Amino acid sequence: HGHVDLESTVGSGTTFSVYLPTCQEAPAGKPSEAPPGGTETLLVVDDDQLQREVAGELLATLGYRVEAVASGEEAISLAEDLQPDVVLMDIELGAGINGFEAGHRIKARRPKTGIVILSMHRDKQDLASLPVDKASGWSYLLKQSVADTATLVRAIEGAAAGLVVMDPAIVGALRPRPTSSLGRL
Repeated sequence: HGHVDLESTVGSGTTFSVYLPTCQEAPAGKPSEAPPGGTETLLVVDDDQLQREVAGELLATLGYRVEAVASGEEAISLAEDLQPDVVLMDIELGAGINGFEAGHRIKARRPKTGIVILSMHRDKQDLASLPVDKASGWSYLLKQSVADTATLVRAIEGAAAGLVVMDPAIVGALRPRPTSSLGRL
């Protein structure tokens, strides 16, 4: 049988640990473990060639159909023809428009296209660039927080489904500090 442990520290929060029993064999008719990934069409946008190529190759091995470009302008143009399910993009894309602006323009033309911002930036000003009134299908991950492919796949699948997926480190930075007036409520 499984169990749940609870650890709470004043001023820090509460941690729940859930322990589930292991299963020795998969139920009949179901694979023991499906690899993460999907069949959606993705557009990867990053001005760094190495980042673009590594992301593209990784996502292709997970079953996605992947195209990649280096700029926001190229992304907008290719998205018209490709009609990707999800666009993964960095914020800083060189001299042209940034990832937020390219994402806004792509979603204006194809509202159901998911946008995953994958960046090193965790500034609150960057978060303010996300559309509040039309947040459906926007995800924001910090590159340094993506520890495995499952994390990236969850953001992609969430964006494709119209969900909002935020990196836990970003959400944590938005919480009121315990010493603030709001945090003491």
